[in-house]
Amino acid sequence: MAKEARANVTLDKVVKNVGTFGGNLKEGRRDYERAKQGIEIISKESEVLEDALKRASGYSEYHLPKESVSVEFVRGDVAFNVKSEKTTKRPQYKSAVIQMENYLNGISFLISEGRIITGVAKEEDKWFINTKKLLESYEVIAAGIMLPDIKQTITYEVHGELAGQSSPSELNLKGRTNKRSLSEGNFTNYAMMTQLKQDLEKYVKDYESALPKERGEEVTQVSIRNGYAKTKTTSEGVNWGYVVKTLLQIKENDEDGELNILADERMSLGQRRKALPFYEIMLREAHGKTSAYVSLDSVYNRIQDLKEQEVIKSKRTKVVAQEIV
Repeated sequence: MAKEARANVTLDKVVKNVGTFGGNLKEGRRDYERAKQGIEIISKESEVLEDALKRASGYSEYHLPKESVSVEFVRGDVAFNVKSEKTTKRPQYKSAVIQMENYLNGISFLISEGRIITGVAKEEDKWFINTKKLLESYEVIAAGIMLPDIKQTITYEVHGELAGQSSPSELNLKGRTNKRSLSEGNFTNYAMMTQLKQDLEKYVKDYESALPKERGEEVTQVSIRNGYAKTKTTSEGVNWGYVVKTLLQIKENDEDGELNILADERMSLGQRRKALPFYEIMLREAHGKTSAYVSLDSVYNRIQDLKEQEVIKSKRTKVVAQEIV
């Protein structure tokens, strides 16, 4: 019974330092599971204070610094530094493509409900949209994923007696209150949690490195009914950035996107059709002005084609617990 209770210590937020992996997969299995649970608990506990420190710095995605700014917080023997920098948010190209598709679907739905939409016209049982209107709408969508963001990096140093202390044998994180407070106790607790987390991460890394490296899936038995499967997988996904950048000119120095070309009045209709034969384009006069229109179907189909043209491959190794029957 004592062993079973020890196996579940982290369930009550008592995180135990499991020490160093000795090389035996069977003997180290329980400590491996404890280490993974402990890392998860410490990570969640640490994020609470990290969020509070970021807010206390005075900067956020709604209040971006003009240049790199560092703010220091000192409590007792622990000194935190929060470095805030304006950065470019990683563009969510997939989100942009989905919005582009939804835009076309939304127009089709409203038209089916009998709505009249400016810049959308019917020609030979097909619906066409003004190329400039489409370009403008898609540029707004693309702008929404290119907004600036903030990067905040938290580092800390320990001094005095705390600097000379070894990693704790265990930490009881149960019942902690006011975890967002920038108090000396929370600063000290964070430093101890981080030190213990580093030990646990090393144990997990060493244990998983000892599992056999096989192609496909190979289950390593570590007890009568339990084992671990270490698998290497390759997945493929759409290159969403390629789709967006093919359709639109994202940066000033980029080449024109296909929709930029469709809306370019300096080119004749014949030139545009020759350059982009996969779009259905026509000229239509409205209010005394002739403009180019492109069919909704051809734009939607072009997006689907671009999604299939380029894929991104990614490889990863995953360790999963397996019950052995």
